[in-house]
Amino acid sequence: MIVKEYYNFIIVEDVEFIKLVNMLNPGYSLPSRKTLSTSLLPVLYNEIYKKVQSDIEVNAQYVALTTDAWTSLKNESYTAITVHFIDQNCELKSYLLSCAKFPMRHTSENIKDCLQNIVRQWGLQNKIAACTTDNASNITSAICLCQWRHVSCFAHSLNLIVQSSLDQIKETRVKVKSIVEYFKRSTLATEKLNQMQEQLGYSPVHTLIQDVVTRWNSTFHMFQRFFELKTPIFSSLADLNYDVSLTSDDWQIISKSCDILKRFEEITIEMSSEKGVTISKTILFTQALINFCNKLMTQHQTIPCIDSFIHKLTDETNKRFGQLEKDMLLAEATFLDHRLKKYGFKNHTKEKL
Repeated sequence: MIVKEYYNFIIVEDVEFIKLVNMLNPGYSLPSRKTLSTSLLPVLYNEIYKKVQSDIEVNAQYVALTTDAWTSLKNESYTAITVHFIDQNCELKSYLLSCAKFPMRHTSENIKDCLQNIVRQWGLQNKIAACTTDNASNITSAICLCQWRHVSCFAHSLNLIVQSSLDQIKETRVKVKSIVEYFKRSTLATEKLNQMQEQLGYSPVHTLIQDVVTRWNSTFHMFQRFFELKTPIFSSLADLNYDVSLTSDDWQIISKSCDILKRFEEITIEMSSEKGVTISKTILFTQALINFCNKLMTQHQTIPCIDSFIHKLTDETNKRFGQLEKDMLLAEATFLDHRLKKYGFKNHTKEKL
């Protein structure tokens, strides 16, 4: 439970948990927190470490790495690195090699040293096919210093594309967010919204979703839920004498942006899968997004900011994804995937391959 479900060590001292364990097995005594941290978990860690090390040594001829860095709520920096490979039974394996504090400055040189130390620890120096990271300049430079082939994280690139495009509908986004925040702050408003949903036959009753500035799909989900609950929201706000600033154009913007972003959401979900190889899908999906945006460009839009939104999406998608077909690593992966090789390329690229 502690390892797989991230429960705190203190659970072994929880009165109700102790009662539950005693009911299941009266003869079993839970270990103390100290025993867990100084004895049981280190033993388990060493066992797992040896198993993973053996699996990599025996079955991993070549590997791909993914790495990321983040800052905790305590303002502590962490770096993680994961290895991925296909074993002799054609089974995709992924192992977290390290997740540790990174107390140094996040320079490309320091990141390079950290990554290379972990790679040496696991004996992977001559097995690395590529490393996937976000697009931050320090991490991409670090991968270059390591002399590894770099693959940009598709989801991160997509996030940058949509985030920059959402500025075109910022006014509507701010209005929706302020109403959502009102319901989140007010228990009275939330209760009124729930009652309205029940009266109007909504089942199950839903809560509004607040977007997060760093995740574009949270804005999509906020708009989607807001549009879904349009009638109960309006009725609730009217009863609460809340001045609604949304216009008919705003509602059209919400609806149209949901239709557009749904395609980006579907591809994000598909490319974020942890249970399958995604690199061979990159060119096909980017071409699908480019074609989708180009088709939107041919459609007449009655609201100027939606037109600007579509233009920005199209420009950013072409800028970041337009040349991916020329990336030979992506092209080779796509060509070797029998499901996709007929659909992912223009004719001249097929001939080159």
